[in-house]
Amino acid sequence: DFYGIFSKTNSNLKFSYSENKEAYKFLFKIGIKKKQKFVCLIIRDSAYKNQYQNHLNAKWNLHNYRDVEISSYSKTILFLINKGYFVIRMGKAAKSKIEINHDCVYDYPFSKYKNDFLDIWLMNNCYFCISSGTGLDQITYAARKPVIQSNMVPTGHFQADLFTIGIPKKFKYSNSNKFLNINQLIEKNIFFKVSSKLLESLSLSIYYII
Repeated sequence: DFYGIFSKTNSNLKFSYSENKEAYKFLFKIGIKKKQKFVCLIIRDSAYKNQYQNHLNAKWNLHNYRDVEISSYSKTILFLINKGYFVIRMGKAAKSKIEINHDCVYDYPFSKYKNDFLDIWLMNNCYFCISSGTGLDQITYAARKPVIQSNMVPTGHFQADLFTIGIPKKFKYSNSNKFLNINQLIEKNIFFKVSSKLLESLSLSIYYII
């Protein structure tokens, strides 16, 4: 968006009175207080591909380099709770549950209330979103809400607009403690395209930043 048009226009995502009423009823059920701001946390793992797209017979394990353990966000979740936010961990499926047991944390992938409508409404109406780079966060972008991209790869796929900040995963050689810089990622042809197989062939390891 070189000309900043996206930031100068309004979202076209609209909901009816009955849809908003249904969504607010859900927020009440899970314990969100009136006027309390909620943050959506969407962290990629292999569960969605394995459960809902396994019929495509694709080699989804080649995407494993994009995975992040939800446990690595425990400090982030606790920080947000202490600031008064309600945290909703999003996703249609997830490998593991959040380890934090708190009234202001809701593990939506394991909820009996989850549905496609709430997926869209929650991402559209959150105060901001923390994402590791996956399809659902595009709803928050469309709504012109702030997004923190964390642990996202490939590095060259970062969203570049006024609503986004973040930092990608880091790469280093398996036998070294030195991380690769952006120029080196470009030289190794892993700035825009990465695969688990390619990382193995280059003897590179990948690390979380949270």
